[in-house]
Amino acid sequence: MPDNDSSFITHPSAFLQVSGLRAGYGPLQVLKGVSLRVERGEIVALLGANGAGKSTTLMTVCGVNPARSGQIIFEGEDIANLSPHEIVERGVVQAPEGRRIFPRLTVRENLEMGAYVRGHDAADWDRVFVLFPVLKDRQKQLGGTLSGGEQQMLAIARALMSRPKLLLLDEPSLGLAPMVVLRIFEIIRDINRAGTTIFLVEQNARMALTAAHRGYVLQTGEIVLTDTSARLLESSEVRKAYLGE
Repeated sequence: MPDNDSSFITHPSAFLQVSGLRAGYGPLQVLKGVSLRVERGEIVALLGANGAGKSTTLMTVCGVNPARSGQIIFEGEDIANLSPHEIVERGVVQAPEGRRIFPRLTVRENLEMGAYVRGHDAADWDRVFVLFPVLKDRQKQLGGTLSGGEQQMLAIARALMSRPKLLLLDEPSLGLAPMVVLRIFEIIRDINRAGTTIFLVEQNARMALTAAHRGYVLQTGEIVLTDTSARLLESSEVRKAYLGE
């Protein structure tokens, strides 16, 4: 069943609580009252067709795209009107669609850019290099010369250098070979098991729901379905629309 504003009465302590969110670009209204929640320690997936508003949701949560109305409550604070760097300082960090690494900076310089707002220490470097040993070996290599899978690893590692409490991942498997996708999702689970909450937008619905605890389905800017990932995988609507069955 769809989430709605009244559902938040029963979830007052949600880690991330989005209520009645409206956003768009110029005259185009993309999000039409989106409400959802992410609990601490979860992986939550947001599914939907191209143009449904998935990336707009993430970009609005992280402050890059301004909210027109509604609330974005993170750890009890409404962050809807904060600047992106203020939101990063509070622990909400995005690895965007298309990776958007700095191609002319080295791997290490890209990672340092991720730590710009919050600073870094040896533990931050240890964390990303344990998760992504290939990046440790290529610290002096320019980001633009990495493979697609390595660039995606760099984008996630750069986000981790900001010490996120909530990590927003936008299409982490886009354009990657199947074996690389499997590895990326193994890393996503490892990040979550280590204590980082994850809000995930992903075109590969099966992979997303297999990794996630719960999921939402977004259709033309509105949440139309939400349930546990296991139940969504069994849903005839989801199987037909997103799993090709």
